[in-house]
Amino acid sequence: MLLLLLACQRQPAPGDSAEAPAETVYWGDLHAHSGLSQDGCEDPDALCLPDEALPGARFFDNAAANGLAFAAITDHAEFVTYARPADSVSIDIWDTTRAWVQAAEDGPVIPILGYEWTADGTGAGEDGVHRTVLLEDPAACAAYRIRGYAQPDLKAEFPVLEDYTDNPATPVVDAPALQAALEAAATAPDCAASRSISFLHHIAEAPPAAVDWANPAFTNAADTVVEIASEHGSSECADPTRPECAWHLQRSAYVPSSSFQSALSQGFRLGVVGGTDRHDADPGQLRNGPSATAHFHDTDGDGVQDAAYLQYTTGTLTGVIAQAPLDRAQIFDALAARHTYAASWLAEGVSVRASSEDASFLPGDEVPEGTYEVNVSLDDYAVDSWRAEVVAADGNALPTGAIDLVAGDVYYVRIEAMVDGVEQRLWASPFFVR
Repeated sequence: MLLLLLACQRQPAPGDSAEAPAETVYWGDLHAHSGLSQDGCEDPDALCLPDEALPGARFFDNAAANGLAFAAITDHAEFVTYARPADSVSIDIWDTTRAWVQAAEDGPVIPILGYEWTADGTGAGEDGVHRTVLLEDPAACAAYRIRGYAQPDLKAEFPVLEDYTDNPATPVVDAPALQAALEAAATAPDCAASRSISFLHHIAEAPPAAVDWANPAFTNAADTVVEIASEHGSSECADPTRPECAWHLQRSAYVPSSSFQSALSQGFRLGVVGGTDRHDADPGQLRNGPSATAHFHDTDGDGVQDAAYLQYTTGTLTGVIAQAPLDRAQIFDALAARHTYAASWLAEGVSVRASSEDASFLPGDEVPEGTYEVNVSLDDYAVDSWRAEVVAADGNALPTGAIDLVAGDVYYVRIEAMVDGVEQRLWASPFFVR
């Protein structure tokens, strides 16, 4: 049977003694863009030109200012150069991205090299497969930057201030082919091996994408985590009419069969991650509303495209369970083991455990059949109130009483919290019962 024990605590005041937490949770943003993406928009008032000499120049400084422990720069892989004809700027996007990551190595934020890969192997064009790719080596060679489909010219409707050159590489059309290309990259000339992790992005939103879990073009056997929410909204629920599923739900574009719960119900063993999907080189920014993209529209009806579109809502962060001091290898280890959380605020003091008399398990672990207590604690001064539920793969929230825990079951913890007067969400990766 399963018992749910909730402990709502505040952080100890300075000078109070308290036991060290069983694990440390570090928060970061695993999906964010700069002006190195054609849909990046670092300054909407300047028609999306960057606020520095080059796009992305303040990416990791902004991550630190937002309190992150790590951040990944994940600009689109479909372009190879960025140029501004007006001032003769022309740069190689991948070399510049690597330079930003390597320059941030000794700073307060662990920088991660990555990109967003988008393919049309499903025949769905732009509404195809969107994945985040992360590379452990901050100097990973260009062979690791795999091209998907060719991006549209987003800025054709107003005077062109920036120019992007298409990646000439042969497109890779589906997720298994992407995985094979990543594994093969280490054999490219002058290319060192690098661990990589990729995961599906904004899974239940169409546009820009919705996952068909039965279509092998979307997934591969190496998948360990999936993004549960971003600035496109929440992708949690298979039944979005449930009251608890209304949070950040983009109803006009939501595909319930593409949701996180649908994946669990079909047997996918996936932990949770979050990402903002900000397009303004400001990873982890959760306070100022959604970011703008370089999709412009006419706001006053005069026929002039004069303002950038804003994304739907604020995004989420990824929490990894690790030992101090945190390093990049531990981040990748946590993602591979599904030892992760996702949250819409920078949560303090969260801990979820499933414990029996002889063992204790972290979110993402496989758990033998038996009797357990799921202990949930949240020690955060910013939290006004909160409640936790144990949620089954079918979306049903379990009562706090006893239940049988049998092989094949999947349960995850969801926390609904009021944080400084704003409704927020936190999810722990599931426990998979064997």
